[in-house]
Amino acid sequence: MNKENNDSTTIAALPGGPTVSEVANLIQTQGLVPAANQLGVKPAVLDKIRIGYEIQVKIPENLSGQGKSSAVPDEIKKWNWGAFLMNWIWGLGSGTYIALLCLVPLVGIVAALILEAPMGAVIAAGVVYVAIAALIGARGSEWAWQNARWHSIEHFRSAQRKWIWWWFCLVLIGILIVLIEMVLDWLATLY
Repeated sequence: MNKENNDSTTIAALPGGPTVSEVANLIQTQGLVPAANQLGVKPAVLDKIRIGYEIQVKIPENLSGQGKSSAVPDEIKKWNWGAFLMNWIWGLGSGTYIALLCLVPLVGIVAALILEAPMGAVIAAGVVYVAIAALIGARGSEWAWQNARWHSIEHFRSAQRKWIWWWFCLVLIGILIVLIEMVLDWLATLY
């Protein structure tokens, strides 16, 4: 049902035949029990009407995980730091395999360093990597919404926030490894 039909539908079981939206507004402004008393019904009856209204009218249908045909809510169409920072790993975890394109310039960077190629080749591959990562950060939320089934928008946001925390953890582990290596090298020079 769409919102227009639901809002104007009267509830014949209630005295005076208020509309669904009138009942929802009454509950919101007065509370469940006072609204039930005013309408002369049990609070449980009114609560069922309120829940039905919220499910059918206020919560949009979740169309995630249906590929390109999935309607992406506007709340989802935002920059995704997890996709930008963890790009190809994030892509594997979210079913967005286009993110694996970030591996191409990474392989180029490693090959250029191993083969002692001019630094310009390493920089060029790095620029390509950042450009692909930026594209994934900009469009990643939409792609992830379309490629995986999510319980709700909040569930989606929660999962995406976790990618950022994983990135921070990996950075901290990297810093700790470097610091431990530096301390061990320093200790080796003492003895």
